[in-house]
Amino acid sequence: MCIAFVHPFDGRTFVYDCTTQLWHERESLGFGAWRPAAIVEAYGKQIVVDSRSGKIGYLDPETMSEFGDPQRMSWTYAPVYAENKLALHRRFELVLNSGYGLLTGQGSDPLVTLEISDDGGETFETVETKSLGLRGKYGWQVDWDMLGSSAQRVYRVSISDPVPILAVDTLLDADGARF
Repeated sequence: MCIAFVHPFDGRTFVYDCTTQLWHERESLGFGAWRPAAIVEAYGKQIVVDSRSGKIGYLDPETMSEFGDPQRMSWTYAPVYAENKLALHRRFELVLNSGYGLLTGQGSDPLVTLEISDDGGETFETVETKSLGLRGKYGWQVDWDMLGSSAQRVYRVSISDPVPILAVDTLLDADGARF
């Protein structure tokens, strides 16, 4: 992370990642914005102040929670456009690390949820929740088949289990669509 700011009108938090040189949005589960009220680089760490409790912590890529609360990861894809004609969506596959479930508790069978929107991302419906593979089930394939047809579809993926995620690629097999 390099820069973070809160949009003054709707409270949304936007972050510029200096490593990837891309912007993304952060939101704490149930908040509408990201919980840290302040961030400072000190002692080789990014120190944060929790806007909810006033606690001080630091950003740690190995920690899969926010001040003890579940951390949800979600990303939304650009619309799949079909020039106002129906495109047949055959298969959607996530290429990511699998088999990193925890031994017990939340995350012992980590799950990923796929949602779709056929109105340009205004409303979403859940397609299905799938396993990311139990601990040791490396190479577990995560895909959805027979996703129907749409003239303009938006896909959204979410994960809230405390496991490390490395999303490498997404594959979509759709007839008559542009990506």
